[in-house]
Amino acid sequence: MKLAQRSLVTVDTDIAPRADTPQEKIDAYKGVLRSSAYAIMGTLEFNKEKYADAENFYRKSMDAFPAQLDPVVVLRLALALDKQGKYPEALKEANHAVQLTPEGTTAGGLARRERDRLVQLTGGTPTPASKPPASAQNPAPPKN
Repeated sequence: MKLAQRSLVTVDTDIAPRADTPQEKIDAYKGVLRSSAYAIMGTLEFNKEKYADAENFYRKSMDAFPAQLDPVVVLRLALALDKQGKYPEALKEANHAVQLTPEGTTAGGLARRERDRLVQLTGGTPTPASKPPASAQNPAPPKN
């Protein structure tokens, strides 16, 4: 926690880019560093079961570099909200995580399971994990 906090303090003073580095690249790099630090802090708080604090840090992580959201941070935010019983908000973030993750990846599978679980908790019907093959959707006509 101390190292992540320290990185937030020193990100503006300890980064020494080359003189020809465009400012937008410097700003993006600093945004990634801030986002990573907040994500780490959120995970540390989540692991201590301090879910409201974790939620706060995950939101700060997302705000620090909104141009390129980390889908794992979005999923962790959904989980922190879930643990606090904030199911509609958690479902919104779980859906967001699903949109950001490809199916068939670890993060994508976890996001889809969390979304489906939250849909059930809120009284809906979960979306199937995958579509049936095209042959099952449009069966061949019977042969005479």
